[in-house]
Amino acid sequence: MPDPEWQRFYKDPAKAASYEERRSRSWWRRLSWRRELALARGLVGSTGAARWLDLACGPGRTLAAVPRGAVGVDLSFAMLTLGRERAVAAEARFVAADATRLPFAAASFEGVLCLRFLHHLDEKTRRSVFTEMRRVSKRWAVVSFPSVRTLRAWSRRLRGKGLGPRRALEDFTRELAANGWRAVRSASVVPFFAETTLVLVEKPQE
Repeated sequence: MPDPEWQRFYKDPAKAASYEERRSRSWWRRLSWRRELALARGLVGSTGAARWLDLACGPGRTLAAVPRGAVGVDLSFAMLTLGRERAVAAEARFVAADATRLPFAAASFEGVLCLRFLHHLDEKTRRSVFTEMRRVSKRWAVVSFPSVRTLRAWSRRLRGKGLGPRRALEDFTRELAANGWRAVRSASVVPFFAETTLVLVEKPQE
């Protein structure tokens, strides 16, 4: 399951309100976030798919990466409340739901966007989320993970510190394959400097 402390943080209205400020606190975070959104938008656009689910959408910052009229899902009412204006501007609909039990019929969407979420989950819960993503998506998904191939990870190794959820692309794509997803293309937000790597994946077509 998601880390309880992490889950409580994002459900707390006061703490959720600090999310926006923390994400834009420095020039580097602002720059890397703009780059991440641009990459996500490019991967989403390359599929030609029009109807998307934005999974674990938080306050709706990632709606800018998907076509208008998307559906955003998050477990936190506090986060969804923060994103109401973004949802209106993007003609999107917000739904409060658990990512392991999505309230949508099979193949309801052409693609699923899921950024900065999966690494918060343990392997068993990720498997459940991947299964739900496959169920509701007709073909595509764009996901992300924190890479081990960065200067920050290298520095942690030198200092004898653990790498946390950071991992190699090869390891992540193996997990994707084991859960029914084929990696099509990957892109690092800022190679060797930013940890986030995005991966476009598809369901094998029968």
